Amino acid sequence: MAKLSTARQPGNDWEAIFRAHEPENSSLAIEWETEKRFNEFADLFLVKKDVYKAFEYILPEYINHNPLAQNGAQYALDLLGPIWGNQSITVFRTKFEGNMSWLNYKNSFGEIVDRYRWEDGCIMEHWDQGEEFPTT
Repeated sequence: MAKLSTARQPGNDWEAIFRAHEPENSSLAIEWETEKRFNEFADLFLVKKDVYKAFEYILPEYINHNPLAQNGAQYALDLLGPIWGNQSITVFRTKFEGNMSWLNYKNSFGEIVDRYRWEDGCIMEHWDQGEEFPTT
């Protein structure tokens, strides 16, 4: 599974400025990199609907807090893999804050809010039962 990259490649001028003024191991730099990975995950999962690539951002031992699901990325991938590419998905909003992220979207299952906890640049935990999108 994917791990937090330690290689830094500025792609935009603001990224170069950020990198030049921020220590490599600072918590702000780590949070920035994780948020970047979250945005990549959200794009793969909801827009491109490439669940196999999206799951490269999920640790194999991830914890799923849905009482109807088992823990582990492989279980979720086996469940979603065959159906995800055919889903009609409407993305409402996304959010990243600290080590948590949220996806709010609608598909054939209805409106969903997924919450994820990130660890070392990868998803470690997932909640989707009764989740509400944060208002602040």
